[in-house]
Amino acid sequence: MFPVGRLQSLFFLMSTPNSDVLLDGDHFVNGILFPDPVLREEEYKKVLDFPLQSDDTFVTSYPKSGTIWTVSQVKLIKEKVQELSGSISGATVPLSKMHLADSACWPEEDGKELGMAIPYPRTLGSHMPYHMVPGGEPHKSPAKYIYVMRNPKDVSISFHHYFYVVIKRKNEIKFDDYFEMFVNGNPLYGSWFDHVLQWWEHRDASNILIVRFEEMKKDLHKSIRTISQFMGHNLDESTINAIAEECTFDRMKANPLLNLDTSRFGKKYNKDYTYMRKGVVGDWKNHLSPEQTAKFDAVYHKKIDGSGLDFGI
Repeated sequence: MFPVGRLQSLFFLMSTPNSDVLLDGDHFVNGILFPDPVLREEEYKKVLDFPLQSDDTFVTSYPKSGTIWTVSQVKLIKEKVQELSGSISGATVPLSKMHLADSACWPEEDGKELGMAIPYPRTLGSHMPYHMVPGGEPHKSPAKYIYVMRNPKDVSISFHHYFYVVIKRKNEIKFDDYFEMFVNGNPLYGSWFDHVLQWWEHRDASNILIVRFEEMKKDLHKSIRTISQFMGHNLDESTINAIAEECTFDRMKANPLLNLDTSRFGKKYNKDYTYMRKGVVGDWKNHLSPEQTAKFDAVYHKKIDGSGLDFGI
């Protein structure tokens, strides 16, 4: 006999688009499994034509790749540009004084109405695969897209901790079971390999910028400069330094305005944990067994080799 938790995990692994065995509000949209906050399929269809304009900036990624870190950089770049241009009036609330959850929007979770209501120029986020991003195919859009990539081994560790430890769920999924889902391409949000390759295919589009978590960790100032130039702004060094100071991991972790567990979504978080965990490179070495590492490497090379992508695996 399997223990109850193990049996639930196996049911989860066997879920198909036609299955009734789904846990904690997980559901399918276009055949991909998503967690409860993502809109159900019929509601999701309503954001596919989300109206976008040229000053909108989308920060997109597979979950737990550095999205909030990048969103924070984008928000501060926009705020500094507004300050330098004198467009912030006395009645305007600076973006840095607004909670992240109120000054940026994830249309696939928040819906069209909230996305239309956040401050302009808008900062939008999405974890959807390329072909499912609200607003239509990114390379045909007037908006700008920053796609964040991270070493998938670190993504798997951070993803499991966030979705199965930090977020309250009735049904436990052990890491070893989640690891199998990840390498087999059927976890929440679908295959990491498919997700990054779809965006990578469009890396040469003029309105798409690919950034790496590891490169941001290595040189945050360079990252901010690259992102700001992509957004059409040439910031001086003192401004870049000021943004970088606010975007260090320790400053962000200590800032309640940048942590979703202190936002309107706070009820879904386990109070024994914080939203931001470590923010480091290579933590997978503390978690993956030699057997898991070997299996991961084999799948990685089968999927990624020949694409031009290189995560040093």
